Amino acid sequence: LKVCPGYLKILIYKNARELLKIKGLNLHPGLKKELYKLILDRYYQPFASAIKLAELQRILYQDSEGDYLFDRHLLEKDYDFNKIRVKNTLQVILNEIKWQDNIVALARHNATYTEAELRIDNFKHLQHVDWALYEEEFLSYHDNSAPTKNDVGAPRVFFDPDNTTGLVFCHGYMAAPAEDLPLAEYLFQHGINVYLPRLRGHGTDPEALKTVSADDWEVDFERGFTAMRQVCDKVFIGGFSTGGLLALRHAQQYEVEGVIAINSALRLNNLQVSYIVPTLQAFNEMISHLHAKGIKEWVDNVSENPDINYAKHPLASIAQMEKVMNRVDKALDKIDDPILVLQGDNDPVVNPKSARLIYDKVKSPVKKLVLLPRKQHIIVTGTGTEEVFETVHRFIEDVLHDKY
Repeated sequence: LKVCPGYLKILIYKNARELLKIKGLNLHPGLKKELYKLILDRYYQPFASAIKLAELQRILYQDSEGDYLFDRHLLEKDYDFNKIRVKNTLQVILNEIKWQDNIVALARHNATYTEAELRIDNFKHLQHVDWALYEEEFLSYHDNSAPTKNDVGAPRVFFDPDNTTGLVFCHGYMAAPAEDLPLAEYLFQHGINVYLPRLRGHGTDPEALKTVSADDWEVDFERGFTAMRQVCDKVFIGGFSTGGLLALRHAQQYEVEGVIAINSALRLNNLQVSYIVPTLQAFNEMISHLHAKGIKEWVDNVSENPDINYAKHPLASIAQMEKVMNRVDKALDKIDDPILVLQGDNDPVVNPKSARLIYDKVKSPVKKLVLLPRKQHIIVTGTGTEEVFETVHRFIEDVLHDKY
């Protein structure tokens, strides 16, 4: 039996997530936590350990093309009770589920799908997960209304199965996917699929930011990236402001076609933000032990885009944003994918020096730094966006056609 590793992973993913829907099963907790990592190219320990066990027991080996060859005879070979757990551990595991007809039927049915069908199904599933997280958070803060697909906070997907190139593009801190809609629509019109993930805590209520972490945001971005990898041969990643930092963070971990960072901050012009946050947090923690009142939890935000951006944000979430900055800054030299760094030269929020720092630190042989004459921070909406959109599109096309 010969199986492509990629197909095996997406088939296992399909089976595993459908097992989670069956009530009454006592499943391993690992199935409920970031299972999507199985279908990324990155090392996934549970899968790797199972493959290693099969290789050690000579049930499986890889051929010269990298495909898995299973020895079905050895897998089904009988051993006495004292030897089987040592000689054929996988058969012991299989025996645990052979008698469960519904699970066996499910696995056999899923095995009839082609790789393309499984990828589309996984893509839709990951979209559903994004929507479910948004819906749950929205309903926690809005008792009298339900979320809609056109809400500013709703994750958005622009997908045509005929397009082979995709971009995962993430919004910034205190913003939402709606802020990036004009760019997504522009690129989609030019034959590029676009996934706009939502970072938890955004697009619902500022209170939601108090309970999320930098790790949550990385998972949210990674989920969108995983979804796009299911349906596109070539995937670029990018983002605006903090979203650009998350793209850089993932470029440090995965191979991508290219990276786009727009007005992404390694440094902040506003000294009050970078200085007073840790000071106030330390002060708040101290007096909270004394059960004092009046702890300052919030910072007001005068936004350039008040219809989408929050008017205030909690100190705790600013610390999470700075955590993302620090993680990116420490590992920029791990990035060697083609990169576009786009920056407004008079950005009132992000120090334009950040763009040069990013550009200088990455090890990409193909890299481009573009400074645009802009006085506002948000340059992906409003006037002057045509030049931004054209620059992004040209970068993608140039990378695809090896013009650098």
